[in-house]
Amino acid sequence: MQLPSARNPIWKDLIRRDNQYQFDFLATKIILSRLNLRCRLNNSPEELDRCVNELRAFFEKNLYLPKVQNDLKRVFGEGAII
Repeated sequence: MQLPSARNPIWKDLIRRDNQYQFDFLATKIILSRLNLRCRLNNSPEELDRCVNELRAFFEKNLYLPKVQNDLKRVFGEGAII
């Protein structure tokens, strides 16, 4: 399986929008809430990039979990994860 690049704009959209999707994995909900808050408190482009990298690393670390795979498919579509 392969994750979309950190340059994919969907990562930033995920962090900027709170509760846009109904995720299966509780940890996904938690990390997105935390990153969303962090970016609202410091809305610099550098902070957003750090949040994107942290979120992507979280998904990469947990990619083997079926619930994480479902969450990624929900966001990026069926063809995004190969």
